[in-house]
Amino acid sequence: MPEVYIDSLTLENFGPFYGEHTFDFRSLEGKCGILIGGKNGAGKTHILRALYLAVVGESGVGDLKKVEAGSEATKYVFEKSLNRRARAEGKNTVTLKAVITLRDRNIGSKRLELWREIRFRPNSPPTWEHKAKKSDTNGYIHDSHIITSLRDAFLPRHLARFFLFDAERSQSINLSQQDIVEGVSRILGYHTYAQLEEQLRQLINTKIPRIYKMRPLKNAFE
Repeated sequence: MPEVYIDSLTLENFGPFYGEHTFDFRSLEGKCGILIGGKNGAGKTHILRALYLAVVGESGVGDLKKVEAGSEATKYVFEKSLNRRARAEGKNTVTLKAVITLRDRNIGSKRLELWREIRFRPNSPPTWEHKAKKSDTNGYIHDSHIITSLRDAFLPRHLARFFLFDAERSQSINLSQQDIVEGVSRILGYHTYAQLEEQLRQLINTKIPRIYKMRPLKNAFE
């Protein structure tokens, strides 16, 4: 089955991040999860926001506002995403870039780079520019519809080996240690695979012996 990885995320002047910052996830392949820690206001949630917006694009703004529709003090205000220091220096652009790799034993590896450039203007909605680049092509793709199709081809939901979870949003939920272990296991797939394995064992122990008793072994699977 194909496997999908996020190789890196680059953001510039987004939220608390002044200038350009790149987060390289390639050395973490095969890990069950990636934990991002830091003090309040350090930018943990903004990393997740940047990753989501880099992959999804402009339509992701509405998704984030729905998910983070808290009080006026805590809800996500996309219009304030431009770094304050950059704004004070007269800069008006946020740049987001995500690099994604799809690996398949049959077709090999494919790589997709997604750029989102967002310009903030006084008294006007931000404007977006998009471009993408595939590993097997030289030029950039600027058509947003083609970029969306490429993204969906690289990131079918059932193949993505990553998920985004902001623990700060769950602080009000009272969970025991066992609840947390079981919840994480379910999210990472361990619970599902263990359940499937147990069902297969039950099938082998109950159904197959009956087949052997009912029919000769050589015809058991005909």
